[in-house]
Amino acid sequence: MRMLSERGQMTPSELAEVVGTTRGAVSKVVDKLEEKMWLQAQTADRDNRVRLLSLTREGRRNLPILAKVADENDARFFNCLDANEKRTLQKLLAKLADQHDIHDVPTE
Repeated sequence: MRMLSERGQMTPSELAEVVGTTRGAVSKVVDKLEEKMWLQAQTADRDNRVRLLSLTREGRRNLPILAKVADENDARFFNCLDANEKRTLQKLLAKLADQHDIHDVPTE
C-alpha cells in the first residue's frame, strides 16, 4: 500500500517487482485489499488487458494507521538487535535465500 501511495498507479507485475515478491502473492493481497475497498483495479486506457492498481480514498485514509502498526511490529521484533546485528542478519538471510534459489521473497 505504501508503494501504491507513493507511485499512484502500478500494474500487479510492477508492484511484485518493486516489493520483491511473486505476482501470485501480489494477486492474493490485491484480492483482500479490494474486498476491504482499500484498493481498486482499473483497465488501462492504452491496453484493456492491463490492470492498473491504485488506492481508494478509504485505502489512503487507513494507510497511516496500518503503516504505524507495521512499523511498531518491526520495532518490537528487531529492537533487540543493534545496527550491526541487523546488517549481519540481512546478509545472512540474503545468503540463505540465494543458496536455496529463493528469489520471490524480499531480503531487505
